[in-house]
Parts: sequence; structure tokens; C-alpha cells
Amino acid sequence: MVGTIEPRKAYLDAIEAATHLWNQGIDFMLVIVGREGWVGLRDSKRRTIPETIRRLRSHPEAGNRLLWFYDATDSVLAELYELADALVCTSLGEGFGLPLVEAAQHNLPLLVRDLPVFSEISKGEISTFPEDATRKVLAEHMQAFLSVLADEESALKA
Repeated sequence: MVGTIEPRKAYLDAIEAATHLWNQGIDFMLVIVGREGWVGLRDSKRRTIPETIRRLRSHPEAGNRLLWFYDATDSVLAELYELADALVCTSLGEGFGLPLVEAAQHNLPLLVRDLPVFSEISKGEISTFPEDATRKVLAEHMQAFLSVLADEESALKA
């Protein structure tokens, strides 16, 4: 996941969906690349940001299966794209969706919220989850997406 930590990016939903899957024994990494946003505002105005940051810092999987690159350089971001198996975008709204374009340059499969802008800019493989998905529904779509990725990897090794 790539982008500034702010409410519309719905990172907290992704963290909680991933936590649900980890608790079920599903092994994968969730990597988030982006700085903390809205830093000039009081916490009461920052909506989900304080809780998202708290979870990123204190989650039981922080530094293990949950990684946060809060100050990545362009070269680090490029390397992370090269190492990634996919891009997940839980954003509730986007003007453009630059991470999808960057991920496409690295031929990464995409799991994104079903937003019109993502359909317009994505080419190739794209998996979507409903625009109004709950965390539970997001977890179900993440699990299915991870299964497809694992099947594809197994087929490549055969």
C-alpha cells in the first residue's frame, strides 16, 4: 500500500482486515509506504489518523508482517515495488491513483476498492472489492486475492 496516511486511504481498515487473516493463520506481509498526513491539525480533527499510527507502531505484527515505511526515498519505494507481490488500495476516493500506475509499471496484480477512477486507469489484472465493503468483507476479498496469488506462484514453480 502506498500513499499518505490519511482517513480517505482507509489504512486502518486494511490493518484490521490483515489482523483478522493473521489470526486465522494466513501468512503474508502488509507493507505500507507513506508519511503521516494532516500533522498540523489537532488529533480531534485528524479522524482515523491517530488510531492508524498507533496501530502501525504498536501492532503485535509491527516490524514482522506489518511494515511501515514512513520516510521512504524514491529509490526505496522503487525497490519495494520490485519486491512486492501485489498492490492493495483501500482508498475511499482518489483524484488519480498514482500508486496503481506505479504498480502497473512493475506488473503487479492489484486489489482495489471498486472506484470508477481505478477502473479508468488500471490495465491488465485488477481485482476489486465493493466500494462500501466492511472490514470483514475486505478481509474476505484479501483472503481470496492471496489464494489466487499463491496458486499463480505454485503454477510458476511447477
